[in-house]
Amino acid sequence: MTVNPAQIAQSLVVLMLLPLAIALVVKARYEVVAARVKPWLDWLSNISLILLIGLITAANYDKVLQVLGTRGILAGFLFIAFGFGVGWLLGGTSTDIRRVLALGTAQRNIARRPGRRKPKLQ
Repeated sequence: MTVNPAQIAQSLVVLMLLPLAIALVVKARYEVVAARVKPWLDWLSNISLILLIGLITAANYDKVLQVLGTRGILAGFLFIAFGFGVGWLLGGTSTDIRRVLALGTAQRNIARRPGRRKPKLQ
């Protein structure tokens, strides 16, 4: 398997860094507007995440059924819960920081399948 670093960088910039930069500029220059649209964007983000999970599950329904008897889903949930707990415990005293660190730790490497080698970068 080969990986193109330029394509990875491009997708990171377009999907993560550009929206983050736009949001930071809007919050810095138009604080009232940012505060007004935040609840709507929070709602849209939550609905999008629920739809994404539902659509991915529906698209891979046969694979989900194959895993049901193996306790793989249980192991995945336990792994996520453990990561969340570690992130929460190491997050310090601020609830906001603990929440972000817990979520970031819990979701880290969820998509990686055990036993698969990391691709070599060219």
